[in-house]
Amino acid sequence: MDAFQKVLDLIPEASYDLIGRLLPGGIAVASLTSFYSIDVYGFTIDSASGFLEVAIFLAASYAAGLAISTLAHPLYWLVWPFVYWFLTDAATKTLRESLNKASGSQSFQLQWNGPLNASFVLDRAHDLIKRKDSTQGLVVTKLSAEVSLIYGLSIATGMYAFLHSAQLWAIPAALLVVGFLRSIRLWQRHASILQAVTS
Repeated sequence: MDAFQKVLDLIPEASYDLIGRLLPGGIAVASLTSFYSIDVYGFTIDSASGFLEVAIFLAASYAAGLAISTLAHPLYWLVWPFVYWFLTDAATKTLRESLNKASGSQSFQLQWNGPLNASFVLDRAHDLIKRKDSTQGLVVTKLSAEVSLIYGLSIATGMYAFLHSAQLWAIPAALLVVGFLRSIRLWQRHASILQAVTS
């Protein structure tokens, strides 16, 4: 039974990888491989591809997605001042009070003193939610994966536009705006869920 529970605990992390990393990585790999000659790589991925070709593509997509998700963090930090400005006082106050209540101290102050601190506060809220309520942990993991996906797609489609067609720059720009809006929603949902699970 314990082994089964451990497998279930891994599902949110696996879904995060699938949603937030594999798809943007696949677009980036496809952009790069289509930019160069097929002769450089020696194989293509299509409906007739064998297991080895598909496995190589998936592995390369995951690796590229991991790199892109790493780049997505600085991209999120760049838009953080705008996210913070749009967050309502109620959301930041709720998140701060819930974190302080859960930790038994007044150590969490959600004030504007840099995106790295804001990222730490959100990560702490995320971990507390997952620890206190596994069902809501699935929700916040999915929300975080969606934000990572959008920022990752912005980077991947920006790479495609750079390599293939500058006329497509509107797509990564639009995804950046969507990621900004989803980031606001991510903070608000973390605040409300954390308040519910700590009350």
